[in-house]
Amino acid sequence: MRMLRVFLAALLACAAITLLSSCVAGDVAHTPFYADEAYVPENTAGHAPENPAELQLFSEMIAKIHDDLPYFTFRAYYTLDDSEYISTLRVTDSQSGALISHLDLRYIGEWQSLGIPSQHYESHPAFNSGLPRLIDVNFDEYKDMEIFAGLGTWNSARIYFIWDPVAHTFVYDPHGLSKLGLPRFDAETQLIRSMQRSGAARHWYYTHQFIDGQLVTIEEISRIGLITIDPDGPFHERIVALEPLYTWENSALMHYKIQRRDLDTMEMVVIKNVFRLYPRLDYAVKIVEHDYDSELGLVIRELLEMRRLA
Repeated sequence: MRMLRVFLAALLACAAITLLSSCVAGDVAHTPFYADEAYVPENTAGHAPENPAELQLFSEMIAKIHDDLPYFTFRAYYTLDDSEYISTLRVTDSQSGALISHLDLRYIGEWQSLGIPSQHYESHPAFNSGLPRLIDVNFDEYKDMEIFAGLGTWNSARIYFIWDPVAHTFVYDPHGLSKLGLPRFDAETQLIRSMQRSGAARHWYYTHQFIDGQLVTIEEISRIGLITIDPDGPFHERIVALEPLYTWENSALMHYKIQRRDLDTMEMVVIKNVFRLYPRLDYAVKIVEHDYDSELGLVIRELLEMRRLA
């Protein structure tokens, strides 16, 4: 009898250790992840992995996207063979467990990738969870999903899944928002602002608006810094003669242009097109502007064309 008690105690200890190891390893045992009774919408995006058991829970949250809808549970998963990338995002009804969306983040739109990075970004703590930010990006009063997809030198890539109230699921970015650089969504004005850059002194700023359900760029502002003019070259004397404030060692030149869309003709109209001179590199100092087609503007354009052909 004593040996039997020892045997049973050892058996229970082994079972406890096994269970604890399973929990520490991150197995998703608490969720009937691929339950047969789960409702799968016909248009659910993504490709189901060949072996669902390989999915490991990375993070989860419960949230509402609209007052008239139930709470949804958002779960981010990685695979056993690659924990550096979030491969799958699943959204379920928090109460019934019904599947709302299954998104394979390795297959988004027309491109394939390893998934969404799961690295730790100390300067961007919101990106660490692998979960989406819920925000109404198309101003229909339903929150959509913004997912961090990578961090560059100056930019952070995002991809968007939009709530479709008819299909009752999230669909991949029908508006092309994922192509915008650093988009900001203003619910009050219902405008979206974005920007792009190519180098330290070449910046473009955009304002977008939904018109008849389509995303339309209604304003573009470009600020293109120009390279220093050679003081010994043929153009320096001509430029100084037209603008005495210019000095090659302590001035900056920029091409500044504003275009806005005429909503009647839907054509982009040039509102402002100038060369800006900053007499000192301190941008708080007075700015001098010369029209693009002015005498000085023609000289600068001649110089730029010569350098382009060189």
